Amino acid sequence: MIILNDREMKVAQFVLKRRTEISVQAGAVDNMVSDDPAKNLQGMYGEMAYGKLHNMYFDMSCSFQQYDFIDFLGNKIDVKSGLPGMNLVVPENQGDHDVDIYALMLGQDDKWEYVGWTHKADIINDDH
Repeated sequence: MIILNDREMKVAQFVLKRRTEISVQAGAVDNMVSDDPAKNLQGMYGEMAYGKLHNMYFDMSCSFQQYDFIDFLGNKIDVKSGLPGMNLVVPENQGDHDVDIYALMLGQDDKWEYVGWTHKADIINDDH
């Protein structure tokens, strides 16, 4: 289990607030995962927990990117977050994103579990 501390959670909150402001100003509100700010915040917490687990820096940029991390091999990783018991879901409109790997984090607020990862080609292909 990965447990976020108060400071890590505040950083995620700050970055989400800035990304939301910038997206709204740019008229790119569709870049946000959900209209529900609480869901977007949980996604940020999941990203923060993934980075903490894998000793990777959390993306502090406030611009829209299609991936959350780049690993040491150059793979672009998109972290998907959900409540315990959920499966990996990649929205249909994200199938053409420049991502190599999807990772799944399950949890809520400060407590997260790393479920695993898969290559994009294994889930977004002619069979799926």
